[in-house]
Amino acid sequence: MSMSNQKRTLLRWFIGWLGAAFFITIFPMVGMAKDSSLQLRNADMSIEQSTGETQPTTAEEFYDRGLDLYNKGEYAKAIADFSEALRLNPQSAKFYESRGTAFRDLGLLENAAADYTKAIEINPRFALVYHNRAIIYDATQEYEKALDDYAKAEALDPTDETIYNDRGSTYAKLKQYKTAAADFSKAIDLNADYSLAYFNRGLMAYYLKQYKDAVADYSKAIELDETFTAAFMNRAISYGELYQYDKAIADYSSVITLKPDDLQAYYSRGISFFFTQKYDEAVADFDKVIAAQPQKPDAYLFRAECYYLLKRYQEALADWKQMEALGETLSYADNIYRKDAEAQLKATPTPAK
Repeated sequence: MSMSNQKRTLLRWFIGWLGAAFFITIFPMVGMAKDSSLQLRNADMSIEQSTGETQPTTAEEFYDRGLDLYNKGEYAKAIADFSEALRLNPQSAKFYESRGTAFRDLGLLENAAADYTKAIEINPRFALVYHNRAIIYDATQEYEKALDDYAKAEALDPTDETIYNDRGSTYAKLKQYKTAAADFSKAIDLNADYSLAYFNRGLMAYYLKQYKDAVADYSKAIELDETFTAAFMNRAISYGELYQYDKAIADYSSVITLKPDDLQAYYSRGISFFFTQKYDEAVADFDKVIAAQPQKPDAYLFRAECYYLLKRYQEALADWKQMEALGETLSYADNIYRKDAEAQLKATPTPAK
């Protein structure tokens, strides 16, 4: 069965959105490996410390306890200790850097930028601080400032692969995909086991419509991390662009194995089943999506066409009706299918009662 222009357009929109959704960046972490990614967490805002331990008295002791609290995800308490360390030693660049990072992880980006700037004033050769401030500028969409700070960080520490990965992320947001890909390649040159850089370079290849290259990079990312669900998802999308739907189905199935509640994987797999004419399997996946998200009109669209092609006309008509109830307008092609379904039902003899 040939793919209608409508479905090709819908699929193109879907994979474009999904590819963008899975763009991942990496952040350096205080007191931990430089390639550890950070997550925002809800921190206890209380600054009371445990009374069952020896209380710090020096700036370094407060700083060390602050690092321990930070690494436990207790960012507000860490800030309190870093602040006390700074009260005792206001000329420490590392104290400002660490407090700035704790502010960042609480979402207090303005405070974080101020602390990073203070750290740079004290120590203008502190590469990590330029890197961290660049991340803040990226988050606040001040991309030129971010790129300026990444350049300074690179000049001071050209062997840190995370600088290139993060700068590549900024270039990608500016839609400078070739420049971004070059930075991801630099990161990989410095660390051949950097799965995230392969993933990000794969996404650049996708945006540049170099789908085979995208598949190769996603495959390398998966080889390095067999639980990298976003890489499986994006590789499946790239396989779809290459019309290799069976391989796409296998990757979506891998995502579902790793994340059984991932509705986007079910929806995507359903589309791939649809294009391989495995309509019963597609219906089962769209059933899963619609049960959890009954307001998702495009799932009804694909399921309706599956029903139509399975000659389950009554169910197809019900799905088209539901689409309209959700405010969607049927395409010219779908209206033709609906009229044919109605005609087929009228032509079917009604059993005698």
